[in-house]
Amino acid sequence: MRLGIIFAAALAMWAGCGDSEETERSAREEAVVRGKALYVRYGCAVCHGQEGRGDGPVARSMKPPPRDFRDATAFENGRSLGAISETIRVGVINKGVGMPGYPHIPGEERRAIGAYVASLVSRFDG
Repeated sequence: MRLGIIFAAALAMWAGCGDSEETERSAREEAVVRGKALYVRYGCAVCHGQEGRGDGPVARSMKPPPRDFRDATAFENGRSLGAISETIRVGVINKGVGMPGYPHIPGEERRAIGAYVASLVSRFDG
């Protein structure tokens, strides 16, 4: 009897772990979808392009060109959601030019955009 209770408890714990991982994966996927919509809404695609390749409509006229988010080395401040969110908030200035900061975008929305941007790297990693 006691062994049966232990087995049932272990089975319940194991099953719960799968749900947690699935919930986390689902939340990440939702953040990426929401982030892509916000990426378009806030005009990121104008410079960085619809797929984050750095080929937006105004990219050719920009020196230096916008980052290609598929390239992991383009993330000078790191690829974590916190680092990407902070980069969106404060901007990136290189030799006097670059992306301005967007402090008016709420933190939750910056993190969602960051989730989308980070997903572009993982989709194209070798």
